Amino acid sequence: MAFGISHGLVAFGITEGFKALGITEGHKAVGKVSDKQITDGLGAVDKPLLDFWKELVDVVKRAYSKTYSNILEMSSELGRGGSTAVTTILVNCQKLIVANIGDYRVVLCKKGVAKELSVDHEPNTEYEDIKNSGGFVSNFLGDVPQVDGRLTVSRAFGDKSLKKHLSSKPFVTVENINVIYKSLNK
Repeated sequence: MAFGISHGLVAFGITEGFKALGITEGHKAVGKVSDKQITDGLGAVDKPLLDFWKELVDVVKRAYSKTYSNILEMSSELGRGGSTAVTTILVNCQKLIVANIGDYRVVLCKKGVAKELSVDHEPNTEYEDIKNSGGFVSNFLGDVPQVDGRLTVSRAFGDKSLKKHLSSKPFVTVENINVIYKSLNK
C-alpha cells in the first residue's frame, strides 16, 4: 500500500450460474472495506429476482447505493478517504454485467477489436451536476480537473466531505458474450 492507497479484489458466487468479481481502489481506510461492502450488497440479492435481466441491473445499482450509505455511516471509524470500484457479473457464461464508479475500466476484445464496457467518471463530464449540487470543478493549467479542487473522479464511495458533490450511481452495461471474447492479456 503506497500513499495510503489500497486495492481490493474479491470473487464470489451469488447463486448457481452467477459469478461475480469486484475490484476496488481506495485511499485511506475506505479502500479496505468497500470491496466487502459491495460483496455483501450483492450477496443479499433476492434470488428469484435474478430471472430478469432488468431486475439484476437494478440489484447492482441498489448494491452500490447501499455500499455508499454503509461507508458514509462508518466514516467516523474510517476517517477521510474514498474508493472507486468496478464489478463484473458473469451470468451462465452468456451475459456480462459491468458496473463502475470512478476511473476503473473494463475492456473486452472481440476479433482483435477492443470494446469498452465502462466509463471514466471525470469531473469535466459531470460539471453541471457538480455545479448544481453546490460544488465546483477546478481545472488548473497542467493539472487534471478535480471536484472542489480535491478529487479527480466525480463518482466514488466515501469522501464524506464531498458527499453533496459526488455520486455513487454506477454506470452499468450488459453485454452478450460468447467464446470469441478473450482477455486483452492473452
